[in-house]
Amino acid sequence: MIVKNNNLAKSVAVILAISSLSLSFEGCNNIKPVDQEPVNAEITESNPEPIAQDLSDAHEDEPEQEVITDDNIKSDEISSDTGSQLKIIADNYALFCNTMNPDGGVYPGSSISVTDLNHNGRLEAIVSTCQGSGAFSTTYFFEISSDYSSLDILDINGDKSSDYTGDFLASEMYADDDYDYTVYDCYKKGDEYYYLIEDYCSSGWSEKYIAYYSYSINEGIKRDLLGGCLVAPDSDIDILTVHTKLSDSLNEHFADKESYLNYMNEYWSEYEKQSCCAVKWVALSDEDDFLESITRSYNSFNPEFGQFDVINYDYEDYFSSYYQDYKYTVEAE
Repeated sequence: MIVKNNNLAKSVAVILAISSLSLSFEGCNNIKPVDQEPVNAEITESNPEPIAQDLSDAHEDEPEQEVITDDNIKSDEISSDTGSQLKIIADNYALFCNTMNPDGGVYPGSSISVTDLNHNGRLEAIVSTCQGSGAFSTTYFFEISSDYSSLDILDINGDKSSDYTGDFLASEMYADDDYDYTVYDCYKKGDEYYYLIEDYCSSGWSEKYIAYYSYSINEGIKRDLLGGCLVAPDSDIDILTVHTKLSDSLNEHFADKESYLNYMNEYWSEYEKQSCCAVKWVALSDEDDFLESITRSYNSFNPEFGQFDVINYDYEDYFSSYYQDYKYTVEAE
């Protein structure tokens, strides 16, 4: 999994491509039986069973009452409870594995988290992994269908193909006993929820990049790039300078740190700040215990984590573990 002190290096090609900023997650069946037509008859000792009278004339003008059967029960009435949705997710174990690794089997390091990030009552399954000799993530999103009958893979900005997304698995991650949590800043606009995700890339010690994305889920994933920071230390260790390029979503560069931070914070000016959201990851393995694992994940999902601003845009703080005592010099283009 990806953490800030990851000593693995991403490929230079990925860094150069990203640095241009062209980079560009009740209740059971409550069916009520149909009220039966009352029987109008007199019960006596000699006649313990009621004899129904002919009521056809009295009700000939009344519409026929619909009888509820298995055929006309809406699927959302029988499958919208959490247990049924978790069972659907568990039944798609092979889908997760094949999506992450078409060659078969579980891709090493793959994890899954069950959430309801958009608060629509339909659970999402987020599957993420760290791959390659560098430190880059691949993440896929799935959601229970609107009729609660299946699990659908969600597109990301209109594309269902493999997507190198922000680090859903690693953003501000901390350990809790056997499993890992990830905490995201959360915002709301109208009825839609947005999550701040940071994406870290590295080309060894020499060059590193961090980008910030907004993600929302509404019949698909909408991903917006807020901005990014590319840093590269001077090769002369006596100077101890980190050359910094700060960019917005349009790849426009900032001349200083202050204007960059102001822009990043202003991005959310029209959104309502929410409590942070915490999701719990479990390993995408052990098929026999998969239902139990994802149930544990969902039971630990906390859409209102109770704190704010877990993620900040101060790149000097972010890279301090790599470049201690270095001076950051902004280079605008």
